[in-house]
Amino acid sequence: MRWRATERDAGFLESIRAAPDDDAPRLVYADYLLERGDRRGELIIAQCDVARLPKRTEAWRRAKAREEDIRPDGRDHAWEISDFVRGFPQTLRIAPRVLRRMHRHVATLPFRRLGTHGREGQTRARSTLGDLAWIRAHMPSIETILLRSRSSTIAFATRELAAIDEEDTTEAWPDDELPHALLRDAATELIIPRANSDLPPRVFADALPNLVEVMLLEASADEMFAFASRPSLRKLVWVASDDERTIGARIARAGFVAQLTSLKLKLLLDAPLAEALAKAELEELELAFDATKDGLTRLAESALMPKLRQLRLLFEYVRPPRPIRHRASLLARADLTGLEELRLTGIELDAGIAQLRLPALVKLAVRDCTIDAAALEALLAAPALADLYRPSITHCGLDPAGEAAILARWPDARVR
Repeated sequence: MRWRATERDAGFLESIRAAPDDDAPRLVYADYLLERGDRRGELIIAQCDVARLPKRTEAWRRAKAREEDIRPDGRDHAWEISDFVRGFPQTLRIAPRVLRRMHRHVATLPFRRLGTHGREGQTRARSTLGDLAWIRAHMPSIETILLRSRSSTIAFATRELAAIDEEDTTEAWPDDELPHALLRDAATELIIPRANSDLPPRVFADALPNLVEVMLLEASADEMFAFASRPSLRKLVWVASDDERTIGARIARAGFVAQLTSLKLKLLLDAPLAEALAKAELEELELAFDATKDGLTRLAESALMPKLRQLRLLFEYVRPPRPIRHRASLLARADLTGLEELRLTGIELDAGIAQLRLPALVKLAVRDCTIDAAALEALLAAPALADLYRPSITHCGLDPAGEAAILARWPDARVR
């Protein structure tokens, strides 16, 4: 599939940009594409159906399968696109000099995020303040601009950028420095994947006051808390070091969890951390490393559980290896009526899985768990799991008969 807009597409795309939340102009364009044998029309129709139809229905499952079977290739020799929603890519990665030259091919598409570092695998492109001003002036649909240094990434809200001249050749983010002062208040997302980044994380925390999302994959607890104290923060990912994985009580005292909507942590789930989570308004929760029985029990019984849409309990990272000791039946105490995605690793599935209340569950992924005969029977018979879409049950020690039984229940399941 090619995603370059032509003059013949311009009218359709202008209608779509003028009404971004309306499916009607998208479906009109889809019919036009299908008449020309262009498979982009199939993708538009399938993704609009996925967004519109009630989940867990047969019609939704058919639309979801069509969407996944199309799998558009977003790579072009000059740019890369991704994150397709209702038939159109949301993210464009392109070097600024290429964007100015190829502007007419992409400007009419309803992109919302633009990465100025270029395609993956290419030499990182550098951006000037003038490049960002040009993007804001000539691509009004762009809500977020992403800049990348040698080791970190920052997203800036386009509407919050200070007044900048399109001819300003000042580098927006020089290596080993902070982004230009005119950009810092507009920074909303930060990713620091390694401890040896250009600058210590604490420097970014002090300079970027309005961050909404932060990902710290190698940072100390003190550095994490420097970001967590921001009242603007809503999403946090933090991987604790080996000697800082038992700080649940400190997190509880800090109180920042209450303001978050998404939290992903690699540390011990103990009772103090569970108590802090109980007061949160999270929609997404991911906990890796390990848990105490008391911590997992308190989490399951907490008021947080019915608020969650996504829950991931990933206990496969414990070293040295130890026998699995957490049972899925503990989750039977939880009210999971709003949960749409559940991922479990390092947990023993027992017959109690049949008691889970999961009326909204769409996606189930189970890996490196133990499943005995009683648990398998309960899994196959659980009414709440009847309408799953392509569940994934892998590396759980099932024999061929067990795998066959799962495929008989869910023909589209992933089992190995």
